[in-house]
Amino acid sequence: KPDIDDVIKAERAETSGLFISETNIPELSNQGVKGLLKEAYYTKEGNLAVTLNLSNGTPKEMKIVKVGIRVFNDKDETIADQKLEAKDFQIEYIVKPYGRAEMYFEIDKQYVVKGDDPLTTLGTTLEIGCKPTDGSTYEPPVVEVNADNGQATDPTTLPSQPTTTVADEQAAPPEEQSQDAAA
Repeated sequence: KPDIDDVIKAERAETSGLFISETNIPELSNQGVKGLLKEAYYTKEGNLAVTLNLSNGTPKEMKIVKVGIRVFNDKDETIADQKLEAKDFQIEYIVKPYGRAEMYFEIDKQYVVKGDDPLTTLGTTLEIGCKPTDGSTYEPPVVEVNADNGQATDPTTLPSQPTTTVADEQAAPPEEQSQDAAA
């Protein structure tokens, strides 16, 4: 079967910036295939070339059947927004059980909203559609919602980064408040 090494990546436009993050690795989740942006650049044809890092935390080998992606910059301005299906990809993308993979595709220039962004800081909203390659179905385990804070807790994954609360950042009160008002 063809893999990411068989994919022909488009040439980067000379004027294009390049977003690259080798450390954007999605957690393994029993909820299915997850993805994070690894690389993005404008092609000579005006498309936005995208490489995603994918992870599959399920016991099933999964085939990617569709991807809805919005790429945005640090000002939350949309760079590109497109829904792609399996026929839009050069190869069939398969993510092994409890495995990781890379995925490359281009967002067509008609869906590129901002073609002159420096691409220095990017975020994505991703919807990845997948199905087991063996023809079966996979129902992710029910996620329990913690009543204290409304956050979903998934016992099979750990948070990817520590969280800070507002109270931690405002531990010391400003000095003016401690001065005597009657002075």
